Amino acid sequence: MAVVSAGREGVRGKRPSLPPIPRRPLSPNPPTPRSPPRTPDKRPPEQTACSNQPKMPPVDKAHEEAGGPLPERIPGVPHARLVVVGSGPAGHTAAIYAARALLRPVLFEGEIDVVTGITPGGQLTSTTEVENFPGFPKGVTGPELCQLFKDQSEHHGTEIRDQTVVRVDLSSRPFKFWTTEDPTAKPDITADALIVATGATARRLHIPGEETLWQAGISACAVCDGAAPIFRNKELAVIGGGDTAVGEPAFVGLEGGGECGRVNRSTGGIPNLTAECNGH
Repeated sequence: MAVVSAGREGVRGKRPSLPPIPRRPLSPNPPTPRSPPRTPDKRPPEQTACSNQPKMPPVDKAHEEAGGPLPERIPGVPHARLVVVGSGPAGHTAAIYAARALLRPVLFEGEIDVVTGITPGGQLTSTTEVENFPGFPKGVTGPELCQLFKDQSEHHGTEIRDQTVVRVDLSSRPFKFWTTEDPTAKPDITADALIVATGATARRLHIPGEETLWQAGISACAVCDGAAPIFRNKELAVIGGGDTAVGEPAFVGLEGGGECGRVNRSTGGIPNLTAECNGH
């Protein structure tokens, strides 16, 4: 310890002293006054690639300016930049995005077809209660949700037509659309682009009592309705023999809590009911 302490003192003792720093003499000239503050540059800003682009107007003003009749590419036929065929969640989502981008889409929601059961709004129109759509803690009915989709699309500038597109010509632009089977008729509308959002339709059995019990005991979506009280702790049957028929009983069994079986129509139907999902 003594050696270390002594060494430190020795090093400190041998350090040479530094000469004092000379001070600069004061200049006889007075200090130069500061330059006045710069005035704002009134020259136009430098043009860039982005500065030449028009700024997007507010939504309300843009919709007001975008009003009026659609232009024409074929005399007497209105032309749209985008046509959406289908009025379910996918169709209205596409229309909302396009309308907010000021594309002025035209959406064909279709007419009610009593033969096929197709109605504007798609599968949601035949759904009584929707519990798994975000934003509705207490649920919402399918028709109510469809109307909200439609209101939002129209609010942003979508033109909705209650017609069914029965024929299209996509061989060249502009695309052509007809709502009548008349081969001599002019197209109802032309468009630069098309979004098909016609969705899917459940295959019906067409048996007595099906219409009465649809959504009141008969379901086409086990994931949607498997946890509904009407199916809970009940004996259920799934009719079909494909991949969907094999997977649906698992959802019903897991969510509904009851016993379920699969009916394969091609192998004898009800007498050959097998409890493949019991125990789930």
